[in-house]
Amino acid sequence: MFTARGYYISTIAILSVALGAFFYLPAISMVSLPAVIFILMARVAFPLHTEVDVTRLVERKVILQGDTLSIKLKIQNNGERLAVVKVTDELPSNMELVDGSNVILLGLKNNETKSFNFSLSASLPGRYMLSKISIEVMDPLQIFHKRKIIQTYEEIRAYPFVETSRHSILMLSLRNEPGENRSRRQGEGEEFYSVRNYVPGDRLRRINWKASARYSALFTNQYTSELAGELMIVLDSRFALLAEDDEKVQFRFCSSAAATIAYSSLMSRNKVGLMIMGDLLEKVPPAYGFKQLRKILAALSDFRAGRRWQISKVNSYLRLLFPKVNEVTIITPLADVEILDSVSALHEDGFNTLVVAPDIWSERIGRLKDRERRIATKLFIQNRKVFLNQVRKYATVVDWDIAIPISHSMRNVEAKVGFG
Repeated sequence: MFTARGYYISTIAILSVALGAFFYLPAISMVSLPAVIFILMARVAFPLHTEVDVTRLVERKVILQGDTLSIKLKIQNNGERLAVVKVTDELPSNMELVDGSNVILLGLKNNETKSFNFSLSASLPGRYMLSKISIEVMDPLQIFHKRKIIQTYEEIRAYPFVETSRHSILMLSLRNEPGENRSRRQGEGEEFYSVRNYVPGDRLRRINWKASARYSALFTNQYTSELAGELMIVLDSRFALLAEDDEKVQFRFCSSAAATIAYSSLMSRNKVGLMIMGDLLEKVPPAYGFKQLRKILAALSDFRAGRRWQISKVNSYLRLLFPKVNEVTIITPLADVEILDSVSALHEDGFNTLVVAPDIWSERIGRLKDRERRIATKLFIQNRKVFLNQVRKYATVVDWDIAIPISHSMRNVEAKVGFG
């Protein structure tokens, strides 16, 4: 198959022959002779082969949204001749090229191996698949080429961005009943604390049979009590209800807010769960520790936005699925009035509710040059403030200006209302 250069040269040869025949001028036809010789030389002297292999090496399989991921391609010529190779590693959508290039043209001698690097960044949390590598082998004159596709699958998981620096941790103390955060006091927990003499009424499953057999008396195991609050983070994923320009931005900041609040609450030794309301109802039951954080981050990188599950009925879902939860944090893009119905219902059912709403418009308005769009955005911001004031009747509201870290906005609200 001809390359672009091959098509160009062959077209010149054909046109010169056609013009010479049309005007009966052999001299014009002779112009095609060098082009024909050039094409034949490329075909005969440099036969093509596709004995070129490409190996992809990925720095790591899990990254944070916005982090840079380094990828290395190793290209080896297994043929007996010089090969001119063009390699293209196709990028998944929502992954951007940060450094280098995913397309390279190079020459390889017999059994020679070369490598090159490029870097990617994920603009949104999710799963990304690196799959197809296109290899185009050309002769040294770049007249003919052969192409083959290598399918090599590498799945990259991008977690939402989490504010993890010590000064930005939100030390949220939840007002709730004992949970799964272990303390150094005896009680009804799961971690072994000590052994004591059996007392009538102790449950059989608490008896330490090994100690009892050794000392010919019954002994009962004691466990640490579990003292913490239970927080359920609810992510309202109806981003598609917004304008197309706003959808991806809200997706990014809402998932980041959910991840940061989960991290901070877990670091404050609270039980934390997650419920994502979209096309599917994704849920992570409340628990504690870094293992729970990984589960929450994995859920936030897996979900699909949608509106099948009604956010207005979140109180019913919580009572049915997680009856012990009393603290609720809703991360919402404020897509419509349905969020007001949900917060009102939570308030009536006795939930302590915190609403976090990323404000992506105030930061943008100064950069808008179109006068009509700027006026429309200002009106939208004013309507949004009215809507937030209605929500404040039933919940604590964090109107998060994305130009500053979410921890700062959260601290300002804590100072005003004495949260925790």
